[in-house]
Amino acid sequence: NLDPIFKDAPNGDVHLTSASPCINVGNNAAPAIPAIDFEGNTRILQGTVDLGADETQPNSLTRLTSPLRTSNYNQSVRFTATVIGRPGTPTGTVTFIDGTAVIALNVPLASNKATVTINTLTPGSHAITAVYSGDANFNGSTSPILTQTVRKAATTTGMTSSLNPSQYGASVTFTATVNTTAHALGIPTGTVTFKDRRTILGVVALDGSGQATYTTATLFRGTHIIYAVYSGDINFSTCSVWFSQRVR
Repeated sequence: NLDPIFKDAPNGDVHLTSASPCINVGNNAAPAIPAIDFEGNTRILQGTVDLGADETQPNSLTRLTSPLRTSNYNQSVRFTATVIGRPGTPTGTVTFIDGTAVIALNVPLASNKATVTINTLTPGSHAITAVYSGDANFNGSTSPILTQTVRKAATTTGMTSSLNPSQYGASVTFTATVNTTAHALGIPTGTVTFKDRRTILGVVALDGSGQATYTTATLFRGTHIIYAVYSGDINFSTCSVWFSQRVR
């Protein structure tokens, strides 16, 4: 008269716990063994039938990997979930989650694996998990957290002068253009600070094409080292450029 160790028999939950003495001790040759248990799960999952109306589902183990643990904004990252269960091969789906936000829902397993490739992660640290749905033979499971670090996309800045060399008192317009790396989508926002060596000439917001212009007629005669310093924004990193402006 062993206690079957149900999960919560007083409240009607007669599932066997993992400590139950009823697991894998039945008689497979007993007459009229049903093909499924009371919930419709396949019987004789682990070689020997369980006693009672419930056939305990084997636990599964879900692992999550990424070949690129540190990536750049807009760079494609592939996440692969591998679901292990014995005996047999787990089926079902895997949902990929970033913190609490679903990034890929119900990706089907194929040969124990589900894969998703995304390029929408924003700069920062992301806690990625893979949640296996379970199937008729295996319980669901969730992978340990995989921390994916996304860096801001790199930028480069080019600058031109409308007149170089220029005459003293003449207006000169400096144009800075902020460009992104090949894989990054979108146009940088933020500001460009124009400087004559250490002296700030002006701070100008980038326009919709990633350009900023500054016009001055106050440069004295001589050689000026003009800098354009891009501030960066939430997705794109800072950068700077300089060149020599001659004033006669």
